[in-house]
Amino acid sequence: MKNRVLYFAAIFLLAMFVSCEKEPENVGTSRNGYVTFFNESSYIVEVHATAFSGPVIATLASGESKKCEIPESDNHGVGTTFSIGYKTRVFSEPDLSCGDVYAYGIDPDMQITVNIEAEKNHFLRISQPSNLVFETAFLRVINSSENYFELKKNSMSFKQTGNGNLTVDAGKIGIYEIDSSSGGKKFQGYELRSAFKSIDFPEFDVEYNHTYTYIFDGTSVTKDSEQVLSY
Repeated sequence: MKNRVLYFAAIFLLAMFVSCEKEPENVGTSRNGYVTFFNESSYIVEVHATAFSGPVIATLASGESKKCEIPESDNHGVGTTFSIGYKTRVFSEPDLSCGDVYAYGIDPDMQITVNIEAEKNHFLRISQPSNLVFETAFLRVINSSENYFELKKNSMSFKQTGNGNLTVDAGKIGIYEIDSSSGGKKFQGYELRSAFKSIDFPEFDVEYNHTYTYIFDGTSVTKDSEQVLSY
């Protein structure tokens, strides 16, 4: 029940906020203002309504601008807050099974507040972050076997980051975003399922900003490398 309430609340916020590159026909009766976001950073940015957990109201490539219709601020002059998230591509290998993979990070200082006035235009510049924090980690599995595989836990299959596909074909590389922490979160209870055979995945600790590479040869899963991601 709680999840349903949160879901419909997010949909309501999104409906309230999102209306980019569009102005109403009867401007005189509108109680909305217009905000043009300009991304001067080198990252892809996502503009969230209110908090970082709020719905995304605009996504901008580096150097892109976008004009959005936003409800006027109605909080005694405090203003409307936008939180900025940053995305960057972290894998671009030709044998990836999942397509492009992006890491998402935030700069806790990148929350912009502006007093939105009805029927007026506002301009917000999104600058390069100075304190960017990525709390992501990835599992990279090279399939050197002759069959496909799926990553599973307790009979549940996991989707690859990027395209959401379940299977990784022979000769391809699967990428998964996995739970992590600053001190290391245990990755355990997983297996690779391939051609009616299940192979237990080795347990390991997952830290922020790391990529863990393993090789599946059809009969075993072995660790190949561990790297710290550089953004």
